Amino acid sequence: MMMTSDFSVWRVILTVLVALFILKIMGGFGWIWHGRRSEKRALREKELLRAEIYHEAGFSEKDIEIFTREMNAAKKQIDSWIARVKNSNELQMIEQVTAGLDSAKNIFRELQKNPKNLTKQNAFLYTDLPNMLALTEKYESMQLEKMKNEVTSRDLSETLLLIKTLSKKIATRYHDMLMDDVNIIKGQIY
Repeated sequence: MMMTSDFSVWRVILTVLVALFILKIMGGFGWIWHGRRSEKRALREKELLRAEIYHEAGFSEKDIEIFTREMNAAKKQIDSWIARVKNSNELQMIEQVTAGLDSAKNIFRELQKNPKNLTKQNAFLYTDLPNMLALTEKYESMQLEKMKNEVTSRDLSETLLLIKTLSKKIATRYHDMLMDDVNIIKGQIY
């Protein structure tokens, strides 16, 4: 008789422990779900803030749609450039010297904050970024070629030189963008 009562107590204790464990797990999942919900809410708030900035810049809904599409395309191009730099020691060295990729990311951020400057950066968006993407893609494909000869080596060197030149040009564009802001402030001071 004593044995069944001990067994019942242990069964109750075990049931309570299992129930607490299940509640703990559910609580943990609740925090994860809450965290994801907070991330979604933060992203929505960020998008609303951007839309507000675009409206303040005088953009219509159609302008915002076009601007968003162009910025998404630019982001994809920059992301492709980032991936290629990560996969190539030569491209990493060029980036260390020129900071073109960092400059491109900064121009992108500035355009998001100041969409009115979009027209000033047409050459960056519609010429420099697509050309950089084409050059790095071509360089990557030449690197993967099995048979390399004197002509291929020369082409690789020439492509690297073009990438370096364009990277410097993008860094200069970013510097000029910063100096435009400085000159505006300078004009307001004097």
